[in-house]
This record gives sequence, structure tokens and C-alpha cells, in this order.
Amino acid sequence: MSLETDKSAPAPASSHGSSWTSISLHDALRKGTVVMKENTDGKADCWNKFRLLETSSGDAIFGWAACVDCYSCMIFKSQSADGKTKQYGTKNMTDHMKSCATACGRQPSIAAFVKRVPCKNLAGGDKVAVKNAEVRLVVGAGLSFSVVENPAFLAFSQQMISIGSKYGNVSPDEILYGRQTVRDTVFEKMMECRGEIKKAVAASSANRAVSFCTDMTTDDVNKNSYSDFTVFWVDNWLLHHSMYKCEYFPEKHTAQNIRHFIDSTLTELGLSLTDTPCTTDKGSNIVAATAAKTHVDCSCHRLNTAIDTGWKKVMSLDADIRQLDNFCHELVKYANQASGIQTNLPKSLKHGGETRPWRSLTDMFSSISASRDALVPLLRERKKEQLIVRIDVDLLHEVVSFVKVFPPLFDILEYANVPSLQNSLPVYYTLHEAWQPQAGDSEPLAVMKKEFLAALTDKYWTSLNMLHFVASYLDPTLRGFGFVRDVNDRQGFFRQVEESVHSLATELTPSNVNEPGAASTSHGDVCISEDNTSVASLPPKQKKLKADPFSWFRQTETSSSTSTQAEAVGRSLKDMMDDELKDYAREVIPAAAPGDFDPLRWWGQRVHKYPLLSDIARRVFVIPASSAECERHFSAFNARHIITAQRNKMYPETVQAISVVLEGYKNKLIK
Repeated sequence: MSLETDKSAPAPASSHGSSWTSISLHDALRKGTVVMKENTDGKADCWNKFRLLETSSGDAIFGWAACVDCYSCMIFKSQSADGKTKQYGTKNMTDHMKSCATACGRQPSIAAFVKRVPCKNLAGGDKVAVKNAEVRLVVGAGLSFSVVENPAFLAFSQQMISIGSKYGNVSPDEILYGRQTVRDTVFEKMMECRGEIKKAVAASSANRAVSFCTDMTTDDVNKNSYSDFTVFWVDNWLLHHSMYKCEYFPEKHTAQNIRHFIDSTLTELGLSLTDTPCTTDKGSNIVAATAAKTHVDCSCHRLNTAIDTGWKKVMSLDADIRQLDNFCHELVKYANQASGIQTNLPKSLKHGGETRPWRSLTDMFSSISASRDALVPLLRERKKEQLIVRIDVDLLHEVVSFVKVFPPLFDILEYANVPSLQNSLPVYYTLHEAWQPQAGDSEPLAVMKKEFLAALTDKYWTSLNMLHFVASYLDPTLRGFGFVRDVNDRQGFFRQVEESVHSLATELTPSNVNEPGAASTSHGDVCISEDNTSVASLPPKQKKLKADPFSWFRQTETSSSTSTQAEAVGRSLKDMMDDELKDYAREVIPAAAPGDFDPLRWWGQRVHKYPLLSDIARRVFVIPASSAECERHFSAFNARHIITAQRNKMYPETVQAISVVLEGYKNKLIK
């Protein structure tokens, strides 16, 4: 299993009539039946590390050399039956010297074995063996083809290569652990992951920069209920998160039982039962369970509810929309049942049966619109052309145009690695602007705009609170509230935000406040410089938006503050905050789309200039706009095959352990 087997040329017969390979020589060296001897005639540097080979009885092995550190064997010349010698050179040995794991203290890189042209330097038979082994893995274990590119599989392969390079061609039975040992280790890893989360949360809680989201689900196989608890924290002015629990919840889903689960988890983490903010959906029991806490409604859940309410109302009022919806559903149903249709379309047709109404509407109508031209001949062959012909093309295009705004807005509300709370307010105004009636609107479009606006105001606007306004204000790209068209409303919002910021500042203790220009020791964080450099690594990139959904209201200010804060000593907290607000109002607005700009990091760069506002920003931006992260964890039950029909006997405790460890690896809390 030596890594260096891929660097050897095909092994010809030796001059002694026997046939050697790099693997057989490696094994023989380990057993002592082949030994090394110094090449006294070799002048190249590689001979300082490589030796010639001979059998234990003293017979020379023609053309082969071995590394003195790892026993990797390479051929540098061969001799044919007619006595002609072919020289391969010492380049392979020279290259090996640069990467030998034993000599340089590094593990050999999996990239050197897999990521190049697959099996580029392997012998023909070894290439076939690798392919056959991968096929057997996929087919025999019933796995997806993508498993051979999975990072976890590559890491496992790398470990096996490393062991092979150290111990030789050993049997898997000699090194692999059994299922019970692996299961026990998963539980150990879960506790390790929780320990890392506890340490991170303890450090951030001193700055009150911790929040959580929670949700419940029932698995599709065993119908067991699980309660997710995901915690968010700020470290070095970067937002972090991870699942802390995915606990089996056999009790009734009452407010009292949910409250007990939440409070016991907060106590376990050493967090306040009342002051730790949370983001949840609008379910009556979970709202009641978190009534005593700083609670934020999940913006995605509220927007889903608004879209669902609006669409149902439109369907009940407009016959043309109702007919379009029915025709589209029938078309997709037929395409799924008939063979040879979906595979020949530029975009496969999606059924509007998702749990998220916005996804259902967007996928179904847009897929039909994109594939309409290809559908006509396919359906004509089957004498089913009426399924597509009867669909009103103009109305279909209007609906597609109407719903296409949903995906980018949901994307920015579902961010978890960068702040998202500031996006909830402009999302409302973006939809409010998009759905304003126009003179050229068709009757169905006018009905859609009217009913969706009403649902948006009733279901979404009412879920926003002052934390959303403060978050938008503290994002310098949104600070001007350019999305609020009414000037009087805008000025009123500014006044309320200013009052709220002053109120939040009064909660700061003296140890939280630094004098302007002083070192930020009390924050316990690393201040990030103006050029965006920091000891902290950047968070994972978010989903790239095709277009900035907030571009319609963005503006650029060119004036910036040239003033400096007065000395804080002897001045009131209110005066200090007033000065910071004035200076902040003169900052240049960065030109960046959501996901490309991290407002938390921006405040980390200016913690000395704005000690009060930066502290408030940290406490606000740690709160996610949605509980989408919990939903992602639940989706992993199926996507990661945690709970399937084939794994229906797994204990709920094991489900929790796997889920927590999976997130621990994903968020790099454990190795």
C-alpha cells in the first residue's frame, strides 16, 4: 500500500529471470529477504537517500533501488532478454526525496495520489485494480458514485496510504476496527465536539455575543421526534455556529416540555435563561416556551407563510391562475410517469409539492417555461400536445417573472456563516417595491400583487422588531435606509433606532467599554486592521448570488468622517454614544452585495474608534435571521443517510451522536 508505488515504471523481468514489483520488494525488505547496499558508483544526490538491492543470499537485484527511510522501491534501469539495458533515470528518486513523509515529518498528500490525472504513474495492472476497487465499493456497498470524491473518503484513503507507507502491505483485518468500536468512538467525538463548543461559548458569553436557534422534526422512517439546538457565537469578529444537540424528544411537544429542553441546554452551556437571544419559527408551543427570552421570529418561516397565504388567496380569486396551476401540475405529473421526456429536456420539470411554497412555485413554473420549446415535439410524438399547448404562455411568463425574486431573498436570510439579521427589513421593502401595481399589469398579475402585498404585511411585517431595524442600521451598506421610500417613515425609523441603540448601550458594563484609541483588551478579541487582515481565518463563502437583490435602493456616499472622538474620561455614556453615532453617519458606505460583505468584520476593524457601537453590533449580529440551520441539520437525516429504511433500527442516541459529530467535522471543531 505504499504511496510511492505510483511513481514506479512497469517492472520488467530482472536479469536473474525473476519478476519483481515495487510492492513485492517493499514486503521483502520488511521481511529481511531483500537487503540494501550502498551504490558506491552513484554520483547523483539521490544516492545519499537510496540504496541498491540484493537478496539475503547476496544475489543483486538489477535496476532497483529503495529509500532508506520508508522502503519505497523504484526502478531506474532494466534489462531485456537479449541483454539490452534501458535507462529510466533517477528523476523518480529525486522527486521522492522532496516528498518522503518519513524524512520530512509530513504525511504524503492525497493530492499526489488522486487529484492529478488518475493513476497517471501507476502500472497498467494497478490502474485497473484501483478502478475495480472503487467500482466494488460503490456497487457492493450501495453508495453514490460521488462517494469516491467525498472528502471523508479521501481522508480515509489518505490515512490508509500513510499506514501502508509505514508498515507495508498489511491486511485490513490487522488495522481496521469493528463496528462497535467505531460506534463508541462516535460518542466520544460527540462529547469532544460539545466540549469545544462549551469553551467557545464561554469565551463569547463574556461579551454577550451568543445566541441560539431551535426547531423540532419527526423522521420519515421511525416517526421519532428530535429537537435541534444550534448555538451561534462570535470569535475574533467572525460568526461561528454548530449543532450542540439533536436530542430524541419522545415527550409531548408542549410549551413546558420544550422550555425544559431549552433551559436545561442553556444551563449546560452556562448561558443565561432569559438574556440569551433565540430565533425560532412561529409555532404556538415554541413561542410560548421562549416567551421570557429575547425572541426573534424566523424570517424565512414568516416569509414562507406569507407566500403560501398569498398564493392560496390568489387561487381562490382568479380562475386563470387556478387553471394555470392545474395545467402545470398535470403536465409535470405526466412527464414524471412517461419515459423519455424528462431526460430530453434542458431543465427537468419540477412538481410543486415541496414543503416550501416559494420553492414549489419557482421550480414548477420556471422549469416548464425553460423547457417549453423542447416539450412541444416530445408531447406531439405521444399525441399529448394539448398538455403544453393549453398553457397560457404570456401568463406563465408573468408568473415566472413574479416568483423569480424569491430565491435570492431566501438565500440571504438563510446565511449562517455571516450575519443575516440585517437583511430581514430590506427583504420586506424589496418585495413591497416589486409588487407595486403598474398601469400595464394584466388582471391576474394585479390580483397576485394585491394579495401577496396584503399577506406580506400581515404575516411578515408584523414579525419584525427593533432588533431588525438596529441590525440594518449597523450594516454600513444599509445604514441610510434607502429602501424606505417615504422620507417621514425613514426619519421616524432613525429616531427609534437611535433610542434603541442608547438603550442597548446602558446594558454595557464599564469593562465592556474602552477609551477611544485604547487597546481592546477587555473584548477578548483580536482587532482586525483596516486592510481586512486578521489572525482569524475567513468564514466559508456563502452561496454566490447571481444578482444583488438590494441593488434597486443602494447608493454610494463619498464623504467620510475626518473627526476624532473626544476623550471619554469624565463624559457620560450618552455623550459618547452620540459622538459615535455622528461619526458613523459620516462613514463611507461600502459598495458590496449581501454575502460579499461581512458587517461584523467591518466593526471589528473599527473597534477602537467605536467601542460602544462595535460592542452592540457584535451582540446584534450574532442573532441569525432564520432557523434555517436547524432545517439543514434535519435534511441531513436523508441527504447523509443517517436515517433510512435500511438503517431503521438505529438508536435515537446514535442518531444524535452522528448528527453532532457530522456538524463538528463540517465546522472544523474536531479532527
